[in-house]
Amino acid sequence: MARSRRSDRALTEARSLRSDRARIRPGRYVATEHSPKLGRYVATEHVHDSVAT
Repeated sequence: MARSRRSDRALTEARSLRSDRARIRPGRYVATEHSPKLGRYVATEHVHDSVAT
């Protein structure tokens, strides 16, 4: 039973991470740096697409 709870918790966490990613607007990011607080690399600048007319 304890193993089942761990598995359920892992699935819930994975689902949560996916939903967090889904909220981020697509775009191009540059200049990543490691964030000790998050434990992963994060984008430090968002590059907006622009079209000259």
